[in-house]
Amino acid sequence: MKTKKSFKSKVRYLLLLNSLLPSIILIVSISLLISISQWNRKGVNLQTISERMAEILNIQFENYINICDNIAVDGSVRNLFTSKQNNYVDFINDYTRMCNYLDGFYNTYNSGKINFAIYHNNSLIPSSDLIKPLDNLSSNEIKEIMDNNYLWKNNEERSILYKNLSNKESNITVILSITATNSELKEYLSGFKKELSDTEYKLEILNFENREDDSYYCSMPLKNGQFLVVSIPIKIKYKIFVNNILICFIICLIIFLLLTVHANYNSNKVTKQIYNLLQYINDEKFYIETSKLEETSFGEFDKIVDKIKDMFYEINKMQQENLNLQLQYAQSQINPHLLYNSLSVLKWDCMKYSSELAEKITSLANYYRASIGTKNDSYTFRDEIELIKKYVNVVSLMHETKYNVTISIDDKVLDLKTIQHIFQPFVENSILHGINKKEDGLIIISGNIIGDCIVFKISDNGYGMHDETIKLFEDSINDENGEFHGIRNTVLRIKYYYGEYSSVNIVSKPNIGTEVTITLKNVIDSVDE
Repeated sequence: MKTKKSFKSKVRYLLLLNSLLPSIILIVSISLLISISQWNRKGVNLQTISERMAEILNIQFENYINICDNIAVDGSVRNLFTSKQNNYVDFINDYTRMCNYLDGFYNTYNSGKINFAIYHNNSLIPSSDLIKPLDNLSSNEIKEIMDNNYLWKNNEERSILYKNLSNKESNITVILSITATNSELKEYLSGFKKELSDTEYKLEILNFENREDDSYYCSMPLKNGQFLVVSIPIKIKYKIFVNNILICFIICLIIFLLLTVHANYNSNKVTKQIYNLLQYINDEKFYIETSKLEETSFGEFDKIVDKIKDMFYEINKMQQENLNLQLQYAQSQINPHLLYNSLSVLKWDCMKYSSELAEKITSLANYYRASIGTKNDSYTFRDEIELIKKYVNVVSLMHETKYNVTISIDDKVLDLKTIQHIFQPFVENSILHGINKKEDGLIIISGNIIGDCIVFKISDNGYGMHDETIKLFEDSINDENGEFHGIRNTVLRIKYYYGEYSSVNIVSKPNIGTEVTITLKNVIDSVDE
């Protein structure tokens, strides 16, 4: 029971790991993408808002310039300071008209009054809030205004536009100024209060473009030479990422709880089936005779159980076949020994009557001794060739016909290990059905390395076979009841020893001859060594 619980815990752990880990990676990736998207969106919004606000301020500054140009073209303000006044009453009347004239100019966006100031050096005109002596300006400022016609003077609190109204024909210097405080300029941007209601945005009008603090900002140039700077503290970026990761963590926690319940349910379901399957397999009857076991359903594992049953059936079948082969082999070893000993006795008896008959018996005895004298684990192609020579000698004596055999095999191949009688059935077939007692009969055995294989060819110049005979031969290889038992067994032994990809092919033409090609795989490494 402890093993069952441990196995169930491992299954539950694997289910959680395989389910939760991809989910966490996916959610974290999504949260990062969302965070990056939100931050980029804030940057785009910041750029858009900055451009729109800078456009409004530039329109207002352009309005100030246009007002100065209109006043300069009108000339009434300039004439008040450059013309000679006859009496004080006339000056008051002209001054009043000038004030009313200036009051007719308004700011573009808030319709508020414009803060005018007029600087002059006419000693006959008294000073007031509107009229100020030229000495209030520095000589450098006056020179710069006179040279450029316009001059913007900016500081942290206000922006002042100076316009030269002097008449070249008069010695009186007249300079018009319009003052706009930064607070007034920001009032022009009141339409953006909703968009700037979030305290994370910071709006400033500065004399420089770059900020030194740690913030993300957008700087837009203004016509007065200053810069509109709208910034977002960099901590807002971290705040966005932290918030999204926190949300991600909460989602992951919820998913973890759901997956825990799901994994616990599935692990109980799966481990129960697996545990029952293991108990079923551990039954001793399963390894003896699967047909005696009760039919039990294991759900998704039914196919596995069927495959295991088929596998043990095949194993039992192979074990039984192996046992039968071992018995047959032991019996086959008894028969050649008995025959060899009997032939030796007959040889000595025949020597009394016929030396020719004794020679035939000796050749046959030598062939059988060679067949049973070499152990399978040390048998080589060289041994097989020697066996073929002895076999051909025996048949030649029996048929009283000299059969010629030409052998041409690569020296690298001769000492490789192989199985007995790999050539003998094909040579026997060539003699009995091919060149049988033919005077110029010839059998050629060749062997060479071709690619990653060793290819042997056994050819003769005998009578050959018709297509029907070749078809019968090929069919008998796959039919244990076929006529060519020796050939079939040899082909099967080649495939068992060298693998399924090894092959035996036969090509034959009537009155021309037959060629058998034996292709062996899985031996090239041995050749290289």
